[in-house]
Amino acid sequence: MMAILRVASMEFRRLWSSTMPYLTGAIFVGLSGYFFCMLLFASHHADVMPGVASSMLFFLLVVIPFLTMRIFVEDSTLGTDVLLQTLPLHVYDIVLGKYLSLLATVLLFLLATFPLPLALVVLGDPDLGFLMGSYLSLILFSSAVSAIGLWVSSLSRHYVVAALVAFGVLMFFWLSGAMSGLFHGFFAKLFEKVAMPNHVTLLQQGILVTEDVAYFLVLTFFFLSMTCLSVVFRRESA
Repeated sequence: MMAILRVASMEFRRLWSSTMPYLTGAIFVGLSGYFFCMLLFASHHADVMPGVASSMLFFLLVVIPFLTMRIFVEDSTLGTDVLLQTLPLHVYDIVLGKYLSLLATVLLFLLATFPLPLALVVLGDPDLGFLMGSYLSLILFSSAVSAIGLWVSSLSRHYVVAALVAFGVLMFFWLSGAMSGLFHGFFAKLFEKVAMPNHVTLLQQGILVTEDVAYFLVLTFFFLSMTCLSVVFRRESA
């Protein structure tokens, strides 16, 4: 556990030594605040958080690939992957450490939007289930999306390629519900089950469904496992 935390601390400092987290964080928080104000003034209703959270989910879908594109690609560019290979670290120590640094960064972005629900509590009487469910959906969504982006970064050698491929994979999970209309039977149900938006609707309303929570946890575990396999392959081919 200490090895994972050491890697996470090192990666967190390296990530925040660049301008990318500041830029993407400012864009995410700024757009989230803008849509919050637009929905609040348009509806004049305190329970706007699920709608705002839906917009925030898409913003995260765009922002996170720009964070993950550097995670492993930069190791190859700077040669720090050789250093990590020589240290007494297991593959999962490296992967989980990098993942925790990335997830901590995204959680800081979400924390920066906390004044939005706080304003609703102060100015009105919102449904607390909507507020907590919206942020739970954002956290679970962030964990899965970060794992997918990390996996793509472990496969790539170039920043731009890593960002574009990660965004493409994430868009597949985002739009697969619409694609289900092109199929019938098993494949139609499969695409509906894979679609991320279908697993956040009830969560945003404060309704905790085991299937929805398990969906994001399984995605996270699966792509972290795939990242470990990718790192092992990179070690053996180096």
